[in-house]
Amino acid sequence: MKKNKNNSICLVTVVIPTYKRSKLLESAIISVLNQSYENLEILVVDDNSDGCEQDKVQKIIAKFNNVEYLKNFRKKGGCGARNSGILKASGDFIAFLDDDDIFLKGKIHNQLKHLIDTGGNASFTDYVLNDRIYNKKKNVVKNFNKLDSHQILNFEVPASTTLMMAKRQSLIDVGLFDENLPSFQDLDLWYRLSKNGPIFKYNGLLSEFTIHLEDRVSINIDKRATGLNKLIDKWKNEIELIVGVKKFYDFYYRESIYNVIKYSNLSYKEKFKYYLTLNLKGETKLKYLAVLPYNLINFVKTQ
Repeated sequence: MKKNKNNSICLVTVVIPTYKRSKLLESAIISVLNQSYENLEILVVDDNSDGCEQDKVQKIIAKFNNVEYLKNFRKKGGCGARNSGILKASGDFIAFLDDDDIFLKGKIHNQLKHLIDTGGNASFTDYVLNDRIYNKKKNVVKNFNKLDSHQILNFEVPASTTLMMAKRQSLIDVGLFDENLPSFQDLDLWYRLSKNGPIFKYNGLLSEFTIHLEDRVSINIDKRATGLNKLIDKWKNEIELIVGVKKFYDFYYRESIYNVIKYSNLSYKEKFKYYLTLNLKGETKLKYLAVLPYNLINFVKTQ
């Protein structure tokens, strides 16, 4: 492989899946083009089926000379789009970027160097959380340097694939993203990668991860429940051996239901009804009650 003028040998493919976020896509692309690392292949994978949305994506890409348009040729959805990018990629390393997120300065250079130096098959980074629901930002720093199967099954996984860089061959070896899971696809992939080789964390803020209400699977209760049950069916024996199926459900309630209650756009009444269906006891149930919005607390008092 030829060196570029920065003596960068490894080609890194950045896969950007996009769906109905053309207004945000351009910022994501620019954040990649502003990286100091130059030996890049940028693939925007269009998951839109609507011709108007596809036209919007192509018009944005046409502004840049070195960004390639790719139609998702796998199953519709984020997993299929990422898998399309992985299979099309020419790079030995893959970095993912959601269309509403951005890379921060030095993301590719620092994470790639760290991944090569540690000899891992994948890595992740600390990040800036851009909370567009409550209009605030905060730095999120994990206090561990290596991700293992026990942590993953405790739901201590990176918040987004935007934080990930992995060897392309490792992603192929473990079978890519599971397109049959409606949710928890990231956790499933991290778990399979951890069985294939070490996963290390780069200590530094290298990405900005955005959360908002628009089309978020993470606050779709039905999809999350279905995905969780499919994940347990897939890894039941190993989940039972490592953490126990009951504890696995408890971890789900602790980490995931908090976000559903806090960030979902359900009505207060719907949130409370859903809260009552949870199999939570004692301090755990009080913990979730404590994060309910003030107006919802008032609703509870009237029942």
